[in-house]
Amino acid sequence: MNHRQGLFLSILLVAVSTCAAACAAPRPTPTRAGMFAKLGDLTEVLAVAPDGTAWIGISEIGDINFTTVTRDTAVARWDGARWTVYTRDDGLPPGNIYTAAVAPDGTTWFGSVDGVTRYDGRFWVAYTHRNGLPKGHITHIAIAPGGTVWAATDGAASRFTGRRWKTYTAKDGVASGDMRDLAVASDGTLWFAATEGVSHFDGEAWITYTEEDGLASNTVYSIAVAPDGTLWAGTEAGAVSRFDGHAWRTSTVEEIARAAAQER
Repeated sequence: MNHRQGLFLSILLVAVSTCAAACAAPRPTPTRAGMFAKLGDLTEVLAVAPDGTAWIGISEIGDINFTTVTRDTAVARWDGARWTVYTRDDGLPPGNIYTAAVAPDGTTWFGSVDGVTRYDGRFWVAYTHRNGLPKGHITHIAIAPGGTVWAATDGAASRFTGRRWKTYTAKDGVASGDMRDLAVASDGTLWFAATEGVSHFDGEAWITYTEEDGLASNTVYSIAVAPDGTLWAGTEAGAVSRFDGHAWRTSTVEEIARAAAQER
């Protein structure tokens, strides 16, 4: 064996030994943190509890226009000291999670593509149209001061009765069209905003308000209820409307700008 052949054999033995060691070593298994780190296309703050606990949703989106179904979804809970991640392995439903709300008892409710999921700190429970919910994406959840849970989608609002969901639609007086926002007043009554008006539920009956009643526009994008019960509604008409329980009053962007200029 000449020098060149000996050198080649030494290199070959080193390579074989290295490969054998690498192949014999156990392959690291993917951790939950590693899998969660891959979900980074869409991050959203879903809810913050009164004690400061925050819920964050993270999804991997297949289309920048959000027109395709998410490949996977997870939520993370921040308790003030550390993060805890939950995935479908824990009972989280597949697909988009659009919203969440925390009840006074600490239970967290999530609205998703397939319905509503409840997490009480130990167990996940899923509800779908088989439990009384409407078919469609649950995009808004609101919880009344007494703990009553409301979930909404386009043209429908559902109230959780403790075991099942009671769903109200246009036949019951709920505003039709695309659902935009949901709000609960301090007295527990519900406000529902859509592209065909604003609806109010007093516990027994629905009333829908439109432009004919003094609303600036039937298309309402957002609503909020003041402590005294006054409803504020942001519309597409370049104006905000407020309802005191008796009449609607509207302020346009121009009026607001003129008033602000006069104050200077």
